[in-house]
Amino acid sequence: MDMSPETARAIHQSLLDRSGEAYRTGSFELFAPCFALPTEVHTFEATRKITNEAELEALFDDTLDVLTKAGAQLIRIATEALFADDNTIKATHSSRLVIGDRLLAGPFPIFFLVKRSEGAWRLAASQYAVDRPTSFAEALSGVPTPKGKQNAPD
Repeated sequence: MDMSPETARAIHQSLLDRSGEAYRTGSFELFAPCFALPTEVHTFEATRKITNEAELEALFDDTLDVLTKAGAQLIRIATEALFADDNTIKATHSSRLVIGDRLLAGPFPIFFLVKRSEGAWRLAASQYAVDRPTSFAEALSGVPTPKGKQNAPD
């Protein structure tokens, strides 16, 4: 297997594209295979531990709800990726929320730990550097933002 940074980045971008298509179409069935369980979603506010498919679907629904209410689309571009070993990729990407060609929020730097399991590459852990209270950060962390402290997108 080619373990170049280009291959690692292509695998990472493919995972971003597949999960992004799931958000665009509202399809949890497309989203679920992108994740290894258990997984963790880290934000500045909290760590959301996801141990089963119901918790993963709650994450999907929470994030999709934010995107739908804002009329926004999630745009993610893989920036760096390296193989840590034959079955692990450490990767970063930039994430933006946009409405048409208007930037709503971001860019946010995000780190993914991607693992190969059962012959497929899946997200094993993520760290989101969303540095201000937003409904997007709330959806990811599962922790409500105190009233009056929330910024766009809403």
